Formats: sequence, structure tokens, C-alpha cells
Amino acid sequence: MKLWFSSRAETLATEPFNFITDNKFVVHFFLSMMYADEVQVGWDPAIAAHEVGGKIYYDYTVQSAGGIETVYRTKKILSDIGADALHGRGTRVWEAVKLEGGKEVGESAALKDVWIDQIE
Repeated sequence: MKLWFSSRAETLATEPFNFITDNKFVVHFFLSMMYADEVQVGWDPAIAAHEVGGKIYYDYTVQSAGGIETVYRTKKILSDIGADALHGRGTRVWEAVKLEGGKEVGESAALKDVWIDQIE
């Protein structure tokens, strides 16, 4: 058996091992995944999915260089070229509108969501 890990940057695999005789390794892995929080397994806490009227929207919390947070709600996808590839930036561009107090305000804007590699 091998365990595999894939991210937008790379794909890694363990050396083959016998899951019957090396069962502590397998149990440790699955317990780690089961008890990890969402951030530890790779979910972005700045993006929240919401269902409104049977349609799914995403609220993106964007932080400025000065630390001010602004929330934008997606309306529709403008481009998702490259978003489905296993490796790469996974770029999507949304039509989005600013939220204040949970209410949409202002005109629509383009919101670009791109995976940025943190490895240096």
C-alpha cells in the first residue's frame, strides 16, 4: 500500500508498506486526518459556502495590507480556466459584490481567486 498527497504544487507518495504489519502507521494517519481541524487538512477559513434560494454562493473575506477585512459574495463564475487541473494556481474569476452587515452593497466587481504557493 502507498499513501498519496497532492496539492497545487506537488504530488508525494510514501514508500510501499504492508498495512497489515505496519498497522500503527495506517491508524496514526487516519486518526490524524479524522481529528484534524479544517485548516489542518487544507480548507481556507477565508472562504465560506452559503446556500441562498437553492443556489450556492461563496463569501470571501479579503484582508487589506492594513488588516482591514472586507467580505465579498460571489454571484457567478466569469472564468475557471485552469481551475480543474491538479497542479497549478487553480485560478477562478468571479463576479462578486461587497457585503456589509450581511447585505449586498455597491456594484459588482471581479474577484480573482488564485492559489499562491507558500513554499520558498
